[in-house]
Amino acid sequence: MIETCAELCRACADECERHAEEHGHCRLCAEACRDCERACAATATSLGATGP
Repeated sequence: MIETCAELCRACADECERHAEEHGHCRLCAEACRDCERACAATATSLGATGP
């Protein structure tokens, strides 16, 4: 489940980064999603997850 969260956060950040230059809220969303992606990935690693 935590790996899925990281994947979804990565997808969200990728999409928001496409609009970050024009929209400040998209830049903030992308940053938050990247933070979440990193946190989920770190948690997955600490739990010994090996990926899908």
